Amino acid sequence: MSMLIIVARLVIVSITKFGTGNTETNQVKWRKVQRRAYPMQAETPSNSRNIKKLQTREHILDCARKLFFEKGFEDTTTREIAEVAGIASGTLFAHFSDKHELLVATLHHNIEEVLAGAYSSLDRHAPAVDQFLHIITGLYQFYLQNRPLSRVLLQNGLFHSGDQKSMLDEQIQAFITFVSQLIQHAQQTGEISNNLDHRLIAENFMAAYFYCLIGGIRDKTISATQLVEKLRLMLTQQLSS
Repeated sequence: MSMLIIVARLVIVSITKFGTGNTETNQVKWRKVQRRAYPMQAETPSNSRNIKKLQTREHILDCARKLFFEKGFEDTTTREIAEVAGIASGTLFAHFSDKHELLVATLHHNIEEVLAGAYSSLDRHAPAVDQFLHIITGLYQFYLQNRPLSRVLLQNGLFHSGDQKSMLDEQIQAFITFVSQLIQHAQQTGEISNNLDHRLIAENFMAAYFYCLIGGIRDKTISATQLVEKLRLMLTQQLSS
Protein backbone atom coordinates (compact mmCIF):
# COMPACT_ATOMS: atom_id res chain seq x y z
CA MET A 1 0.00 0.00 0.00
CA SER A 2 1.26 3.50 -0.86
CA MET A 3 2.76 5.43 2.05
CA LEU A 4 0.62 8.45 1.07
CA ILE A 5 -2.63 6.54 1.41
CA ILE A 6 -1.48 5.08 4.75
CA VAL A 7 -0.84 8.61 6.03
CA ALA A 8 -4.20 9.80 4.67
CA ARG A 9 -5.99 6.92 6.40
CA LEU A 10 -4.23 7.69 9.69
CA VAL A 11 -5.28 11.34 9.48
CA ILE A 12 -8.91 10.36 9.01
CA VAL A 13 -8.82 7.82 11.84
CA SER A 14 -7.22 10.35 14.18
CA ILE A 15 -9.98 12.87 13.46
CA THR A 16 -13.06 10.65 13.51
CA LYS A 17 -14.82 9.62 16.70
CA PHE A 18 -16.19 6.38 15.22
CA GLY A 19 -19.80 7.38 15.82
CA THR A 20 -22.56 6.53 13.38
CA GLY A 21 -23.92 10.07 13.22
CA ASN A 22 -27.35 11.22 12.04
CA THR A 23 -28.86 14.19 10.26
CA GLU A 24 -29.46 16.14 13.46
CA THR A 25 -25.91 15.71 14.76
CA ASN A 26 -24.54 16.57 11.31
CA GLN A 27 -26.44 19.86 11.34
CA VAL A 28 -25.27 20.61 14.87
CA LYS A 29 -21.66 19.99 13.84
CA TRP A 30 -21.94 22.31 10.85
CA ARG A 31 -23.52 25.05 13.01
CA LYS A 32 -20.68 24.69 15.50
CA VAL A 33 -18.09 24.97 12.73
CA GLN A 34 -19.86 27.99 11.23
CA ARG A 35 -20.03 29.74 14.60
CA ARG A 36 -16.26 29.43 14.92
CA ALA A 37 -15.58 30.41 11.33
CA TYR A 38 -18.08 33.28 11.15
CA PRO A 39 -18.65 34.58 14.69
CA MET A 40 -20.00 37.89 13.37
CA GLN A 41 -22.76 36.07 11.52
CA ALA A 42 -23.51 33.46 14.15
CA GLU A 43 -23.48 35.62 17.26
CA THR A 44 -24.98 39.01 18.11
CA PRO A 45 -23.37 40.08 21.40
CA SER A 46 -24.95 43.11 23.01
CA ASN A 47 -21.66 44.26 24.45
CA SER A 48 -20.10 46.80 22.05
CA ARG A 49 -16.63 45.78 23.21
CA ASN A 50 -17.21 42.22 22.04
CA ILE A 51 -18.60 43.47 18.73
CA LYS A 52 -15.50 45.58 18.20
CA LYS A 53 -13.28 42.59 18.97
CA LEU A 54 -15.09 40.44 16.41
CA GLN A 55 -14.92 43.20 13.83
CA THR A 56 -11.18 43.49 14.36
CA ARG A 57 -10.77 39.75 13.93
CA GLU A 58 -12.69 39.77 10.65
CA HIS A 59 -10.66 42.75 9.43
CA ILE A 60 -7.40 40.94 10.21
CA LEU A 61 -8.61 37.89 8.28
CA ASP A 62 -9.58 40.01 5.27
CA CYS A 63 -6.14 41.66 5.18
CA ALA A 64 -4.32 38.36 5.71
CA ARG A 65 -6.33 36.68 2.95
CA LYS A 66 -5.49 39.47 0.50
CA LEU A 67 -1.76 39.32 1.26
CA PHE A 68 -1.56 35.52 1.27
CA PHE A 69 -3.16 35.26 -2.16
CA GLU A 70 -1.13 38.15 -3.60
CA LYS A 71 2.31 37.41 -2.13
CA GLY A 72 2.19 33.86 -0.85
CA PHE A 73 2.57 32.51 2.66
CA GLU A 74 6.35 32.68 3.01
CA ASP A 75 6.65 36.26 1.71
CA THR A 76 3.90 37.59 3.97
CA THR A 77 4.80 38.56 7.54
CA THR A 78 2.55 39.10 10.53
CA ARG A 79 4.01 42.61 10.85
CA GLU A 80 2.92 43.36 7.30
CA ILE A 81 -0.57 42.02 7.95
CA ALA A 82 -0.81 44.20 11.05
CA GLU A 83 0.34 47.25 9.11
CA VAL A 84 -2.19 46.70 6.32
CA ALA A 85 -4.90 46.16 8.93
CA GLY A 86 -3.85 49.35 10.72
CA ILE A 87 -3.32 47.66 14.07
CA ALA A 88 -0.40 46.90 16.38
CA SER A 89 1.28 43.49 16.13
CA GLY A 90 0.19 42.80 19.71
CA THR A 91 -3.44 43.20 18.66
CA LEU A 92 -2.98 40.67 15.87
CA PHE A 93 -1.45 38.13 18.26
CA ALA A 94 -4.30 38.68 20.69
CA HIS A 95 -6.55 37.12 18.03
CA PHE A 96 -4.20 34.61 16.34
CA SER A 97 -1.21 32.83 17.85
CA ASP A 98 0.88 32.80 14.67
CA LYS A 99 0.86 33.08 10.88
CA HIS A 100 -0.09 29.43 10.42
CA GLU A 101 -3.23 29.90 12.49
CA LEU A 102 -4.09 32.91 10.34
CA LEU A 103 -3.73 30.84 7.17
CA VAL A 104 -5.94 28.05 8.50
CA ALA A 105 -8.65 30.56 9.41
CA THR A 106 -8.52 32.39 6.07
CA LEU A 107 -8.56 29.25 3.92
CA HIS A 108 -11.28 27.73 6.07
CA HIS A 109 -13.53 30.59 4.99
CA ASN A 110 -12.82 29.91 1.30
CA ILE A 111 -13.35 26.17 1.71
CA GLU A 112 -16.71 26.79 3.38
CA GLU A 113 -17.76 28.90 0.37
CA VAL A 114 -16.72 26.13 -2.03
CA LEU A 115 -18.66 23.54 -0.02
CA ALA A 116 -21.73 25.74 0.19
CA GLY A 117 -21.77 26.18 -3.59
CA ALA A 118 -21.28 22.46 -4.19
CA TYR A 119 -24.06 21.46 -1.79
CA SER A 120 -26.49 23.94 -3.34
CA SER A 121 -25.99 22.44 -6.83
CA LEU A 122 -25.89 18.80 -5.74
CA ASP A 123 -28.15 16.33 -7.56
CA ARG A 124 -29.54 14.28 -4.67
CA HIS A 125 -30.81 11.62 -7.09
CA ALA A 126 -27.39 10.92 -8.63
CA PRO A 127 -25.39 7.80 -7.65
CA ALA A 128 -23.51 8.11 -4.36
CA VAL A 129 -20.05 8.21 -5.96
CA ASP A 130 -21.19 10.94 -8.38
CA GLN A 131 -22.57 13.03 -5.50
CA PHE A 132 -19.34 12.64 -3.55
CA LEU A 133 -17.22 13.58 -6.58
CA HIS A 134 -19.44 16.60 -7.28
CA ILE A 135 -18.54 17.99 -3.85
CA ILE A 136 -14.88 17.03 -4.20
CA THR A 137 -14.44 18.60 -7.65
CA GLY A 138 -14.81 22.14 -6.32
CA LEU A 139 -12.38 21.43 -3.49
CA TYR A 140 -9.75 20.02 -5.84
CA GLN A 141 -10.11 23.03 -8.13
CA PHE A 142 -9.63 25.42 -5.22
CA TYR A 143 -6.64 23.59 -3.73
CA LEU A 144 -4.82 23.20 -7.05
CA GLN A 145 -5.42 26.83 -8.02
CA ASN A 146 -3.65 27.74 -4.78
CA ARG A 147 -1.03 24.99 -4.52
CA PRO A 148 1.56 26.88 -2.41
CA LEU A 149 -1.01 27.89 0.23
CA SER A 150 -2.66 24.46 0.10
CA ARG A 151 0.69 22.81 0.72
CA VAL A 152 1.24 24.88 3.86
CA LEU A 153 -2.31 24.19 5.00
CA LEU A 154 -1.89 20.43 4.70
CA GLN A 155 1.54 20.50 6.30
CA ASN A 156 0.44 22.54 9.29
CA GLY A 157 -3.32 22.89 9.43
CA LEU A 158 -4.28 19.31 10.17
CA PHE A 159 -1.75 19.09 12.98
CA HIS A 160 -2.04 22.64 14.33
CA SER A 161 -3.23 23.03 17.91
CA GLY A 162 -5.92 25.35 19.21
CA ASP A 163 -9.29 26.49 17.87
CA GLN A 164 -8.21 26.39 14.23
CA LYS A 165 -7.23 22.72 14.51
CA SER A 166 -10.57 21.98 16.17
CA MET A 167 -12.36 23.90 13.42
CA LEU A 168 -10.74 21.79 10.69
CA ASP A 169 -11.34 18.56 12.61
CA GLU A 170 -15.03 19.38 12.98
CA GLN A 171 -15.29 20.37 9.32
CA ILE A 172 -13.81 17.03 8.24
CA GLN A 173 -15.86 15.10 10.78
CA ALA A 174 -19.09 16.75 9.60
CA PHE A 175 -18.22 15.93 6.00
CA ILE A 176 -17.51 12.29 6.89
CA THR A 177 -20.92 12.16 8.57
CA PHE A 178 -22.51 13.55 5.40
CA VAL A 179 -20.74 10.92 3.27
CA SER A 180 -21.76 8.21 5.74
CA GLN A 181 -25.41 9.23 5.35
CA LEU A 182 -24.93 9.26 1.58
CA ILE A 183 -23.66 5.66 1.73
CA GLN A 184 -26.52 4.60 4.00
CA HIS A 185 -29.06 5.96 1.52
CA ALA A 186 -27.28 4.15 -1.33
CA GLN A 187 -27.46 0.92 0.69
CA GLN A 188 -31.19 1.40 1.25
CA THR A 189 -31.78 1.77 -2.47
CA GLY A 190 -29.60 -1.23 -3.30
CA GLU A 191 -26.88 0.79 -5.01
CA ILE A 192 -24.26 -0.32 -2.47
CA SER A 193 -24.13 -3.65 -0.64
CA ASN A 194 -25.56 -3.72 2.88
CA ASN A 195 -22.72 -6.02 3.90
CA LEU A 196 -20.36 -3.03 4.01
CA ASP A 197 -20.02 -0.74 7.05
CA HIS A 198 -21.22 2.70 5.89
CA ARG A 199 -19.01 4.57 8.35
CA LEU A 200 -15.90 2.67 7.29
CA ILE A 201 -16.72 3.29 3.62
CA ALA A 202 -17.07 7.02 4.34
CA GLU A 203 -13.69 7.10 6.08
CA ASN A 204 -12.09 5.19 3.21
CA PHE A 205 -13.64 7.65 0.75
CA MET A 206 -12.05 10.51 2.67
CA ALA A 207 -8.69 8.74 2.90
CA ALA A 208 -8.73 8.27 -0.88
CA TYR A 209 -9.70 11.93 -1.28
CA PHE A 210 -6.70 13.09 0.78
CA TYR A 211 -4.39 10.64 -0.99
CA CYS A 212 -5.28 12.14 -4.39
CA LEU A 213 -5.17 15.68 -3.04
CA ILE A 214 -1.65 15.27 -1.64
CA GLY A 215 -0.49 13.85 -4.95
CA GLY A 216 -2.09 16.71 -6.86
CA ILE A 217 -0.46 19.36 -4.71
CA ARG A 218 2.94 17.72 -5.07
CA ASP A 219 2.68 17.27 -8.86
CA LYS A 220 2.02 20.56 -10.66
CA THR A 221 1.21 18.78 -13.92
CA ILE A 222 -1.93 17.12 -12.54
CA SER A 223 -5.27 18.87 -13.09
CA ALA A 224 -8.36 18.77 -10.89
CA THR A 225 -10.17 16.78 -13.59
CA GLN A 226 -7.43 14.13 -13.54
CA LEU A 227 -7.62 13.91 -9.76
CA VAL A 228 -11.38 13.45 -9.85
CA GLU A 229 -11.12 10.64 -12.42
CA LYS A 230 -8.39 8.94 -10.40
CA LEU A 231 -10.52 9.19 -7.27
CA ARG A 232 -13.54 7.81 -9.15
CA LEU A 233 -11.52 4.74 -10.16
CA MET A 234 -10.30 4.20 -6.60
CA LEU A 235 -13.78 4.49 -5.10
CA THR A 236 -15.34 2.22 -7.72
CA GLN A 237 -12.74 -0.44 -7.03
CA GLN A 238 -13.29 -0.10 -3.29
CA LEU A 239 -17.01 -0.73 -3.64
CA SER A 240 -16.59 -3.64 -6.02
CA SER A 241 -13.95 -5.47 -3.97
